[in-house]
Amino acid sequence: MVVENLSLADQIGQLDIYCDFGISEEGTQDPDGCPDVLKLCERKKHRQECVYAPVNCPNSPECSGLRKHELPKHLEECKIRRCSFNGSGCQKIGEIDIMKEHESSCVFALMGDSLSQAIDNKIKDRDEKIVIPSIKRLDDRISQEGSSFSKR
Repeated sequence: MVVENLSLADQIGQLDIYCDFGISEEGTQDPDGCPDVLKLCERKKHRQECVYAPVNCPNSPECSGLRKHELPKHLEECKIRRCSFNGSGCQKIGEIDIMKEHESSCVFALMGDSLSQAIDNKIKDRDEKIVIPSIKRLDDRISQEGSSFSKR
């Protein structure tokens, strides 16, 4: 039987540590990283909020090595971007001048929300006609197998 030592857990939680995003791979303090020293018990919350946390550019996986506080400026300067109609379903990504040309004839722009709605309706129809009945048949089969197994 394991008994938690609350007193010891509280003492350990009060230990001072450097932010994970302020330590280099060699284990030394990174001068370009987070300078914060925090309590061990605050680590999880700080990791979620730390402006030095690494982030990905939403436009391109080629843009790497970004920190959360650098992202707004990067997005203003990034040469790669998504189609303005990404929210309607267009997945095109490219350089700014190419994207301007693309957006002038983008099918998703011409169709507006009707294309994404049509796709959503097709998926819903497929689910109702194929996926849900298949799941019900499998569930019935499992129930039958379970009841015949318990009779043995």
